[in-house]
Amino acid sequence: MKLSRRKCLIWVASLPLVPFASQPVQAAFPALSEQHRQARLYRYRKDARRVRHPRYIGGQQCLNCDRFRTLDAWCSLFPEYSVSPSGWCDQWQLKSGTHLHSPSAISPASDSGGYIPLNSIRQNNE
Repeated sequence: MKLSRRKCLIWVASLPLVPFASQPVQAAFPALSEQHRQARLYRYRKDARRVRHPRYIGGQQCLNCDRFRTLDAWCSLFPEYSVSPSGWCDQWQLKSGTHLHSPSAISPASDSGGYIPLNSIRQNNE
């Protein structure tokens, strides 16, 4: 393969950009605290696995929310802060063109107040 001077110069000039293209940009905004007034209003949690809310379905997190911008961990609900990609709030909306992948379908358990897998419900009813 013959390498022209032009291709060589383009390659060398773009080399310093590789570290920026291969890693997400660190958020330019301070991290949102769960204690912040607006975070409490929307019931924001940094870790979606800790969420106990009627609207929450397993697999929902900021990363697959329509309001979240992956590049800098920015959310339209909290424009002055960065949010955790694994977080959740009650304003979550599925990002268009994506599917919700849940590790297991879950259903609220009426007697224990916790969550149990639907598979165990089906097995008990058969």
